[in-house]
Amino acid sequence: MVRTSEVIPVGSRLSLQFSLPPAGKPLYAEAEVVRHMDPREASGLGLKFLKLEGGSASRLRDYLEAARRAQDMLDLMMRQAG
Repeated sequence: MVRTSEVIPVGSRLSLQFSLPPAGKPLYAEAEVVRHMDPREASGLGLKFLKLEGGSASRLRDYLEAARRAQDMLDLMMRQAG
């Protein structure tokens, strides 16, 4: 999800530039709005990436995989503690 106060209709195409933590070289992407977090609010958008430029796809994939592994480790630690 991408947080925004803008009302952007589902089906809209966007050109994006964003960085992943820790701050680094920006990623460039084209995406389509596929849903809103809450249809009554414009508080967040679900995006489908259509195109990631340069090494953006592999950098995003690596970041998401690392985040998934960290969450799995946290879940395991919580189960063992509880």
